[in-house]
Amino acid sequence: MKRDLMPKRKLSFLFILLLPTLLVISGCGLWKGPEGYWYGFVNVKDIPYRCALRFEKNSNGTFIGHYDSSDVGFYGGIFENVSYTGRALHANSSSGVTFDLNLNLEGNELLGTFSGKVGNIPVTLKQGMDFVIPRVGTDGKGVQDYQYQVPQKRDDGWEVADLRKDGVDIKKLESAVNEILDMDLSRIDSLVIVKNGKLVLDEYFYNYGPDDEHQLRSITKSVFSTLFGIAQGQDLVNTGQKLYDFFPQYRSESGWQARKNKITLGMVLTMTSGVACDDWVPPAFSCLQDMYKFPDLVDFCLSEQVNHEPGKHFAYCGSCLTPLAAILKEKSGMSVPDYAQKYLYGPMGIQANRWEEGPNGITEVEGSHWLKPRDMAKLGLLYLNKGKWNGQQIVPEKWVEDATSMKVTAEQTKRHEDYGYLWWIHPISFNGKKYFSYAAQGLGGQFIWVVPDLNVVAVITGSNYQGDNTEAKMTFFQDQIIPALF
Repeated sequence: MKRDLMPKRKLSFLFILLLPTLLVISGCGLWKGPEGYWYGFVNVKDIPYRCALRFEKNSNGTFIGHYDSSDVGFYGGIFENVSYTGRALHANSSSGVTFDLNLNLEGNELLGTFSGKVGNIPVTLKQGMDFVIPRVGTDGKGVQDYQYQVPQKRDDGWEVADLRKDGVDIKKLESAVNEILDMDLSRIDSLVIVKNGKLVLDEYFYNYGPDDEHQLRSITKSVFSTLFGIAQGQDLVNTGQKLYDFFPQYRSESGWQARKNKITLGMVLTMTSGVACDDWVPPAFSCLQDMYKFPDLVDFCLSEQVNHEPGKHFAYCGSCLTPLAAILKEKSGMSVPDYAQKYLYGPMGIQANRWEEGPNGITEVEGSHWLKPRDMAKLGLLYLNKGKWNGQQIVPEKWVEDATSMKVTAEQTKRHEDYGYLWWIHPISFNGKKYFSYAAQGLGGQFIWVVPDLNVVAVITGSNYQGDNTEAKMTFFQDQIIPALF
């Protein structure tokens, strides 16, 4: 009899062990629905875009869903229809965003497709709040108490230093970072600080890390300014050249305006070409949007009407830079990305992989480039060191001075900031004194600040593309970061 009972006991025990797995495999109701947070990437044309989903159960037992896409600055989308059967989840919105997903066997991932204007794209979502709150601890909860950490030594050439050995009040800096963790400042993705040529702070939020490239938006313009300065140092171009000397065929077209002959490359770099385009006049960025619909980007820009005397009127016009990208390509015999890699990034130990190109292979230099924050800081330090990197003159010193000197007054820009060659110039106040400062700035909260007299470079990246609280982040830098460093 014992011989008969033993196998039965073993089988019963084995069945108990395997019961959870068997229930999962059979889909017998272990999943009570998608309630909670999920995050992952949607890869559009090989570019990963962050997305975060949140599902809540209503009092009647149905679910309501929300979705964010931080890389495009879209927050608070609502799924009007959320349903799940067994392990399958369907969620769609009136805007055409649809997710069809299935829970994996472990119960911690949703796998399926995202559908929208870009078609059907495979997607995997993990359970967690990583894209929703600034920092998530090992317990899955939000981290709200920051303690200073010395930046990690990596193979990117940066020397690191410990601010605690510099005599600063580290509590001030920790308090500043806590403002990010408390979400008092919306959507700051990274904060990188260089003091006396060394990396002293390197912090990331919303699941970003030091290996993640961040879109620069209009900081791309300052990168292109740097490339133009290098090209001018090689006698390929100069700011005094006339734009239409490179495109003389337009002078014979009907509707030609004689005052276009006055437009210099320098005027394009200072946004004073007079072209009838202003990205800040509603509807915002209308010229850019129209340009992207055009089969020839350069032709679109060169055919624009001029409604102001060249050199007299400031109007922020990203599309106006496109012909300069074409000129650089023609004169150098290289694409803008290749030229940048050879003459700017390569000597600085940077590998920049992501640029966007339009028709005819013309690089979009107005705002379609990605860099790692630590590499953005290198660009700031390059300018702080008057164009030198490790003793090598990468950018002519004269260009660094010219690009960051006032060419357009704050009265003209109407932003309380002067403008140079695609760089913003404004003083900062500290300890009752004003210090010369300049910055590369981009929509969404992207900044590279340089304060020469304090020997400081600071980088902020963000994804507040719709709200773009530029003033708040400038105040944060002046009133929180700078006092914490001295």
